[in-house]
Amino acid sequence: MSFAWLVLDNDNLILESSSDVIPLTYPSALRSETFALLSVLKALAPYSSATVNTDCASPISLWSQFVDKPFLPKLLRQPNHLLWLSIRHHIHNKHLSITPQKVPAHADDM
Repeated sequence: MSFAWLVLDNDNLILESSSDVIPLTYPSALRSETFALLSVLKALAPYSSATVNTDCASPISLWSQFVDKPFLPKLLRQPNHLLWLSIRHHIHNKHLSITPQKVPAHADDM
């Protein structure tokens, strides 16, 4: 399992990119998406704002549960909760403004 992300400017030129291999323990596409999101947040400067595009609806749904709402202990029973807690930590401590956005999975869908 691995992930990759790109930072594009308004002219779609690549400003920054990253990729990595994630641990094979409990591999899943959702875990890969969540690792990518955490990696992006770690790379952002404090007080940054960004739109995060994904072709996967699950991270956006989980975002609303883990990030947009106050913390609830029942979230600790959710898969990947440690990753989501790390995401929440980076957003709040770095004062980030992040907008997750669903995009089509394939260029043909546009």
